[in-house]
Amino acid sequence: FMDKGLVNRYAIAIDGYHRLARACFPEGSAEARHIHRVVTNEFPPWGLLELKFSSERERPDDVAIVDRLAAKAYADRTPRNLIYRLIYRYAPRAGFRAAQATYRAFRSIRTSIKTLRRPEPRAAAR
Repeated sequence: FMDKGLVNRYAIAIDGYHRLARACFPEGSAEARHIHRVVTNEFPPWGLLELKFSSERERPDDVAIVDRLAAKAYADRTPRNLIYRLIYRYAPRAGFRAAQATYRAFRSIRTSIKTLRRPEPRAAAR
């Protein structure tokens, strides 16, 4: 699935799950909503933003596809999807990169603290 790039891989997943929901369940059914919810969970805005910003650099033609995928992934009218649509649409590249760097720094610090707190393994009883 990756032979045509990550944008194509995301398109296969997002379009495929929405197509599956339409084919198997009535529009607006609980089952269809759950499939859409799973797609939203699997493709949070920071993942699609990363894909959008890397596409702008490497493959500008793919940006329109990523925008379409984000619109589809966050199409349901829920408060979370509204927030996700706003984040995706208005997050500036510099702000996104700063948030990524901050998150990585905090994650690294947290991992270091956990490592320091680990108790020494006990010597094997003889």
